[in-house]
Amino acid sequence: MAVAYSNSGTDLTNGVTSRNTSVTVASGETRLVALLYLNQNNGTNPSATYNSVAMTRFTLNTNLYAFEIVNPTVGTANIAFNWTGSDNPRIIWATYTGSDTALAIARFDSASASSAGSVTASYTSITGYSVLFMFADKGATSLTLTAGTGSTLRSAVNNGSTTPAAIFDSNATTAGSYSMTANSSDATTTTLRAIIFTVPQTNSLTQSDTNVSTDSLNYDMSFSQSDTSASTDTAGFAKWQTTAKSTPATWTNEPKS
Repeated sequence: MAVAYSNSGTDLTNGVTSRNTSVTVASGETRLVALLYLNQNNGTNPSATYNSVAMTRFTLNTNLYAFEIVNPTVGTANIAFNWTGSDNPRIIWATYTGSDTALAIARFDSASASSAGSVTASYTSITGYSVLFMFADKGATSLTLTAGTGSTLRSAVNNGSTTPAAIFDSNATTAGSYSMTANSSDATTTTLRAIIFTVPQTNSLTQSDTNVSTDSLNYDMSFSQSDTSASTDTAGFAKWQTTAKSTPATWTNEPKS
């Protein structure tokens, strides 16, 4: 089942050490992702819960964090953020359907651009949904953020003199090399920063039988494997191939190289 964007929202305030952000999760939404940008760079060690259940934190920068929870409780509840030190939080959250709840959001990469009207982030995606979080950490007091090549704008924080932030996605399944561009209306004074990552999708496979001796299957699946000191690691993953119907798929230890 392919990942799909479902819903999103934003929140911001100034001079606090915590913030409760109301979120509504609908039936079928399997992942809630929240991005916290502390734009004064004073707040440290943030944490978050959704409906009192702890969210997993990913530190993306010294003042930028991602949080996620899989299979969030359906209904309206708060994401409760807490950190040490007064700061100005800029918060964007999004929900997705069809995500693989056994895997975490992954493949983070970043990009920045000074005195420019756009920023492009590129990475190698696992099969899933590419998401771009963009913010401007100094410069113009007011600007508009828009989608560029490979991006669809979902929600944006843009409130006069406050630091803007926005969340974009690929609006389609991605795999392999992928780039996303976001644009700013200010091309002279603003420093733009962007983080790109993957929301992994749930994979399933069906194949109708034909009257020939072999059937072709096109299938891509992502998985994680802890490294060991041995020359090969065993992973519970089938090596797919075109083969006679009477021949079972084999499991292989692939050399790390």
